[in-house]
Amino acid sequence: MALPHLVHDEQNGYLFEPGSAQDLADKLTLVLTAAPEALDALKHESLRLIGAHDINRTLDTFESLYRGEPVVDAITSEAAAHSPE
Repeated sequence: MALPHLVHDEQNGYLFEPGSAQDLADKLTLVLTAAPEALDALKHESLRLIGAHDINRTLDTFESLYRGEPVVDAITSEAAAHSPE
């Protein structure tokens, strides 16, 4: 089972309906026939998303929490800074 916070359908991978061999086959076909540019886009989005799980960031977050310091999420803060709102 995919972790929904790590796989965003059509952004960094594909989710398929559990138990549906046809849906799985369709998604595998998408990946296996994708243009190199599309695969690169999936890869780059995956790398961006997993940045939040970097061991050094995780340790920094826990150390800040233990010290009672504010925790700043660089990925979320960066996304908010570029938000059109």
